[in-house]
Amino acid sequence: MSEILKITWLSKKIDWKIILEKINLSIKQWEIISFIWPSWWWKTSIIRAIWWLESFDEWEIKICDKIIFANSEHEKAKEARNYIWIVFQEYNIWSHMTVLENVMKPLILTKNMSEEKAKEVAILWLKKVKLENKINAYPKSLSWWQKQRVAIARALAINPKILLFDEITSALDPELTHWILNLIKILAKDWVTMLIITHHMEFARQVSDKIIFVDEWRLIEETNPYEFFENSQNWRIKQFLASMNSKIKDINIYEWIEEFQSFWLWKLNMLPIWTTWYVLWAVWNKWFEIMWEYYEKHEQIMIQKKMKWKMIWYDFTIKEQRAKNNMKDLFEMKIISKETKPLANFNIWWDILVIQIFDHIPKIIEIKNKSLVESYMNYFELMWEIWKVV
Repeated sequence: MSEILKITWLSKKIDWKIILEKINLSIKQWEIISFIWPSWWWKTSIIRAIWWLESFDEWEIKICDKIIFANSEHEKAKEARNYIWIVFQEYNIWSHMTVLENVMKPLILTKNMSEEKAKEVAILWLKKVKLENKINAYPKSLSWWQKQRVAIARALAINPKILLFDEITSALDPELTHWILNLIKILAKDWVTMLIITHHMEFARQVSDKIIFVDEWRLIEETNPYEFFENSQNWRIKQFLASMNSKIKDINIYEWIEEFQSFWLWKLNMLPIWTTWYVLWAVWNKWFEIMWEYYEKHEQIMIQKKMKWKMIWYDFTIKEQRAKNNMKDLFEMKIISKETKPLANFNIWWDILVIQIFDHIPKIIEIKNKSLVESYMNYFELMWEIWKVV
């Protein structure tokens, strides 16, 4: 693979404080690179360098063997943005434009497309990120996750040679990054070079061809994911990874309908075969309503993996009857009195507890506190002993 991006001697000081010192990077075409750092200082600077958002003391950037920036030269900034596009951490979509207009505008400005052609390309990419039903919506009506997908579609529509993702998973729990992970794998097949700035270690491990680690102002290590995560001999990297491993969250919260749906499908795909799923419901068909068309896929996964539902519900409707018929010996259910008020709607797998709240915004709260999980499991078993089998 040929070199597509080369950064030479990138250095910067602010009031005598060194921000970056003599950073040299060589990125090959179609590589997926994850940048990892203990501090935000250099991360902000490297973005500003690549996209020419500020000047530096010394530097040279080549893209496809063309010198785009050298020291304080910035006449070619527009040319660089024909090669590189960025998806910002805060998505940065225009609030006064519709979803469709947000994706069309850069095509008209940077690619000189006609409105008709820009609309065609924009709709194509909005379909790929599953937002075709939101093309006339304004950002204020979208969830965070939908706004981020608009930003992704806008970046992809430009058809850049290099995509820069700035903390694209920052507002997601690390366990809900599978959609982004799959998207990046798809993009890799389309021969797009990607630079990913992230603090999600597992995400970086799975998606990257190369890990680049910068501490303070120096580039410490540039290597493959296995060597970085499993075999690094550098004491600073070992210290950093140990500190990250100690910060695993006990509570993760997923909001909005799309996150709710994504969480369930991701969780089912992660569980091994013959898993028993302990479920206590108190809201009738709310769960079915929120899953919508994804319910059938949910059921197919459970049948394929032979997962057992062990459920306590208030009611037994047509949907539950259909599920029981389809699941056959994998579906066991009991009915509780409608006067009984359980603590919450919850599911349990092993040492993970999932509490669900159904309101105008559905929410899943995932808890990994083993003692709390055990107490809920005891409560479930007590309810199971009391109520009758359907």
